[in-house]
Amino acid sequence: MSLDVLRTRRAPAIMKVSSEYLSKIRVRFKTCRPARTTTTLTCITRLMTALMLMLLLPRFLSAQGYDVFIDLEEEGTSPGDIKSASTNHDGLKCDRTFVSTNEGSRNGTFTSPLLDNQEGHVRQCLFTFVAAPGERVHLTFTMFNLRGTPPDGSTAGHTAMCSHEYIDLYTEIPDSEPMDLIHSPFGGRYCGQIPPRRRVSLYRTAVLAFFTDKNSSIVDDLLFQGTYLFFKDDQFQVGTHVPRTTCNFTIDGLVKRQGDIVTPTYPGVYPKDLTCAYKFIGKKGQRIRLEFRDFDTFYGGPHCPLDAVDVYDGLDAKAPLIGRYCGQQRNVVIYSTEHHLLVTFTTLKRTADSQNRGFLAKFEFSENFVKLDFISREDSKHDRGSECDQTILSRKGSSAVVYSPNYPFPYIPGIVCKYNVYGLQDEQHFERIRLDFEKFDIPSADSTCSDGFLRIYLKGQDISVTYLYEKHDHELCSNNVSSPYWSEGQRLSMIFSSGQTQGSGFKARFLFATEYLIPGTPSPLGGCNFTYMSSSKKRGEFNSPRHPARYPSNLTCTYNFVLAGPHENVRLYFDQFKVRANDTTVFYGSYCQEDWVEIYNVFYGGKEVLLGRYCGDSFPGPVESDPGTIGLKVVLHTDEEGVFNGFKGRYTFDENISINRDCGSNLSVPGAASGVFTSPKYPEKYDRSSGLLSCSWQIHSAKDHRILLHFESFSIEGEMETRGCAMAAVRVWKRLDEPPVEICGEKLKEEHETFMSEGNAMKITFTTADKVAGGKGFRAIWTEVKIPALVGGYDCDDGGLYFRCANSTFCIAKQLECDGNPNCGLNDNSDEGTHCAAMVASEESSSVLLMLTLGACALTLLMTLCIVCHRKRQRRRPPNINYERRPFAPPPPFDTMSSRPSMSLPADIPSPPPPAQLYTSLPPLSIDVGDNV
Repeated sequence: MSLDVLRTRRAPAIMKVSSEYLSKIRVRFKTCRPARTTTTLTCITRLMTALMLMLLLPRFLSAQGYDVFIDLEEEGTSPGDIKSASTNHDGLKCDRTFVSTNEGSRNGTFTSPLLDNQEGHVRQCLFTFVAAPGERVHLTFTMFNLRGTPPDGSTAGHTAMCSHEYIDLYTEIPDSEPMDLIHSPFGGRYCGQIPPRRRVSLYRTAVLAFFTDKNSSIVDDLLFQGTYLFFKDDQFQVGTHVPRTTCNFTIDGLVKRQGDIVTPTYPGVYPKDLTCAYKFIGKKGQRIRLEFRDFDTFYGGPHCPLDAVDVYDGLDAKAPLIGRYCGQQRNVVIYSTEHHLLVTFTTLKRTADSQNRGFLAKFEFSENFVKLDFISREDSKHDRGSECDQTILSRKGSSAVVYSPNYPFPYIPGIVCKYNVYGLQDEQHFERIRLDFEKFDIPSADSTCSDGFLRIYLKGQDISVTYLYEKHDHELCSNNVSSPYWSEGQRLSMIFSSGQTQGSGFKARFLFATEYLIPGTPSPLGGCNFTYMSSSKKRGEFNSPRHPARYPSNLTCTYNFVLAGPHENVRLYFDQFKVRANDTTVFYGSYCQEDWVEIYNVFYGGKEVLLGRYCGDSFPGPVESDPGTIGLKVVLHTDEEGVFNGFKGRYTFDENISINRDCGSNLSVPGAASGVFTSPKYPEKYDRSSGLLSCSWQIHSAKDHRILLHFESFSIEGEMETRGCAMAAVRVWKRLDEPPVEICGEKLKEEHETFMSEGNAMKITFTTADKVAGGKGFRAIWTEVKIPALVGGYDCDDGGLYFRCANSTFCIAKQLECDGNPNCGLNDNSDEGTHCAAMVASEESSSVLLMLTLGACALTLLMTLCIVCHRKRQRRRPPNINYERRPFAPPPPFDTMSSRPSMSLPADIPSPPPPAQLYTSLPPLSIDVGDNV
């Protein structure tokens, strides 16, 4: 007899699974008959050895923790005739063999064995299924009820829960004699109530190993049941088999124009650690269509790092990859670009259980698939793997032309082509797409476009998703075309479906226009140019490109705010502002060298006057267009380096007012050499209740003079170096044809407390925003000065017309000395020094003398006037005078013809006194005027 040890301590399981399995040993003895090469003595020796092993080996190995099974096999018997015996010598047979023969049944059922195991030893029963050459075995479990529960659904590896009763499967047993289970791949261990999925053998043989330590089982105690089927393996012979490979095939289009390809054990669970290749070779002019009707592989992640199906657009794996697929897929249809295609199926060697069935795909070679010569290689690209889909990508502001298949000739009926158009979209770019049709001929019998159509998707719909397929924005056929069409974002898609009625199709042009996400009217010439017309909208918003996202680099954007007429002005307010400046201390003026925002007054004839340049985090102050302008212009400039969030602002068109706005005036008065002006309500706070303020002061000096402006008090909300002057701003023009200086804050820097004009004119404005909180405002003193260095270098003249300032050396009008206002500038109070006290006292005494002199002169003049008037009245005295009251005056002569009686004077009347005594000693005159006077 011969000893065949199928399991040893080095291979502790009947199939290679894990070192954690219960160790079992099967010893198989064959009967020995004397022959030419075997003597009777030899057989007796072998028999004695076998008996000793039967007696001693079970006890020894059982003490080591092994279960031993001994089989007796007679020479010449088939595997189905194997007789089994267990170590408890109960004589029960539980192994079964199913062999496919021409006479036997090709299908049937199998059930769990009936066992009587009173001592509770582990029993093993093998169910062996052997197919005929050219056949495979198909196993299906219809009932499954074994003790134990698979941990977390896993049935391989560490399976402590399947330690008492389970089934091991082997479906990848190579065709060899004797059957080698030790080196055969393990197909999984199963217990509980969830049966294994269907299995198809990779070769001719499949083995089911049942293990249990149950005491007994009866007819009603059925543990598992299933069906088996022997079937031809023609479906797996998909082409010409490559020698010395398991599942590599070549499919020739001249031999087989269409058919199926399947994974090696489909629809059963596919093996692990396997690589299959299906190479399709057609003739020139053909294309290959591959459609996966069923696809179920292990899903290891979105990039399919484990089991996967790879499709290459060529003869080998060096060709372009069309796609990598895993998991469960639906509606996967692939077209080759030319007449070659390669499909590979790879599974990894792993302990994790997987019960996926693989795939079933149909292929077809044909010359009638769409020719791809209608796709422009300059403007678009064929979507590899599709019949006629194409992708059009922007080249930054470019355009592209696309056609329907076979254009300008009639298109092929019953085809579907997709067009995916993408503008640029990244941190620097964002484009929209304009679609125009130059030719359109898709006939349809009715307006429903039931026989051919072109659907347009403008909202960025993913037309590869089925439920979005019907959510189109436009459906075109016949002549219902009304281009242009604009995408809402950076993606536009089209689906062309040809009906049975043929037409020449269409020719369309795509234009990629940068989308800046700026409210306003874009320029028809493109670019970042926007216009805001008063006649269209009185108020609104504007912002940097793509705000609040970062604006693009290397860009110039223009915002034009256009008035409806001279009776209007426009105001701008900035609510957010952050423009890149490498130097954090730079925020205004020509120091902004990287990115900046500039604001201009625009006049008739195109003349532009800069109001300011801003950068950093410092907000521009409120801006109002000057009288006589046609509007304002804002320019954003960015360089090629880093970018920030930009700005957001508001604009308002209002009725125009006087040249001095709400407040302010022309401070230049003939003969005036200095003056004082303040913000509204100063020293009280200006606030929102005062309304929007826009004040303008203009000052002009004499020739060869300058204007010195000094802010004696200043409190305007804001902070120039941090948050800017968004709510209120004072602007000072030292020269009218140059940008002003913009200031705000609670405390001014020294260089901003005093300003000197660069000519004989100066302008000051004060503007508040609609969200102003309020502040005390300012008090400013202006002085007309002469600077010797600017007018020939001479000193102040000696004619007494000027006063020379001690520190600044300015020459100011003499009358400004000691006038109570510092007129010499910052840190120079020489015109209001200590000498002003004596000068004031002298001036006061001189004023008193002058007043007394003037009073005396006035009294003398009055007395002289009174005398003159009195004498004139005497000359006009009437004749009817009572002389009794005027004894000093002689009576007038009487006319002899008068009817009045004569009067005689007494002789003792004295002569009249001198005239001076008449005004001091005589009583008042009494004049009696007659009726005839």
